[in-house]
Amino acid sequence: MQAAAEEAKVLKPLSSSELEAFKKKQRKLGIVYISRIPPGMTPAKVRHIVSNFGEIGRLYLQDGNETPGEGGSKKKRRGVAHYTEGWVEFLSKKVAKAAAETLNAQPIGGLAASNSKKSGTGGGSNKMGKSSKRFQDDVWTLKYLKGFKWHMLSEQMAQERASHTARLRTELSQSAFEQADYLKKVERARIQDKKAERRKTKANDADESTPATDDNNTGREKVRTFKQRQPVTKDVRDIAQQA
Repeated sequence: MQAAAEEAKVLKPLSSSELEAFKKKQRKLGIVYISRIPPGMTPAKVRHIVSNFGEIGRLYLQDGNETPGEGGSKKKRRGVAHYTEGWVEFLSKKVAKAAAETLNAQPIGGLAASNSKKSGTGGGSNKMGKSSKRFQDDVWTLKYLKGFKWHMLSEQMAQERASHTARLRTELSQSAFEQADYLKKVERARIQDKKAERRKTKANDADESTPATDDNNTGREKVRTFKQRQPVTKDVRDIAQQA
């Protein structure tokens, strides 16, 4: 049973005609870059607006509410949706160019609503008009990326994640080194303070053990005089002369 399931999971290679058709389809795709997305606009809303210009494939928006967590994972803060940039894949290069030229640096609400009416979507245009009122005064910026394909975006995002991980590791290593150096300095200062305190204690004990000096002499040494006596033993020659 397991062998049969594994065989079923194996994908068959594409034939030459299927591969050529896939490459032809990929060459027709066009990608538009959105450098500014109004706060509160979600991927579903972006897809809803740009799809009025033509069929779209994949869409990716960079979430500004995501913060890097431990182990490279991402944590999402709660609140209003906030996307910093995005990429939209159109199934036609001509449509992608037209959408970028039409939407770039233009108010979103009115432009999207007017485009819906031109496309003759009926009930969809009314829905678009109502939902676009929130963003009708917002302006976004779009640019058609000539020669850019979706796999390039995937590679770019992978490189950015790897670069961010390497930078995070470097910052953590530097932080650990600074913390260890700080603790060493604190310990060194504590030892020096303890030594200074011991020296001060010894100096105070030495001052207390020395006798107090006379106020009149004020620390000068006292001069002592001694009376010299005559020698008791005489020289042998002097004794011989007296005899």
